[in-house]
Amino acid sequence: MMKTEIALETLKFIADGVSPYSRRALRKGDIFHEPEVLEAVNVAINLIAQNIRGKSYSTPQDKVLINIVNGKARNHGLPWSNTDTKKLINDYTAGRPVPRLSREFGRSKGAIICQLERHDVTIR
Repeated sequence: MMKTEIALETLKFIADGVSPYSRRALRKGDIFHEPEVLEAVNVAINLIAQNIRGKSYSTPQDKVLINIVNGKARNHGLPWSNTDTKKLINDYTAGRPVPRLSREFGRSKGAIICQLERHDVTIR
């Protein structure tokens, strides 16, 4: 079963005219590029947004949904776990580029760089 935040993130990509798989612009003729599909996707996003807008989040999952609706990185404003920090440092020092880490960790590129710098990792 698809998690709610992944489903919402997928809808946001489609609404923005971007393939949720390749992260490239949708092409004319693509089923997701059809006006009726885009309208349905926007209606779904707006219904979700109405349900959570103004809600003070009580769980990290609520915050993730609010971030996605507001067009922010999935984990914006959420604390880093020790496990994620260690994985970030290992992945970065192994050569993974910041944009890819940004997508994988659901953080902005700036947040990735900031977290690395906090842990005395030299940015290349």
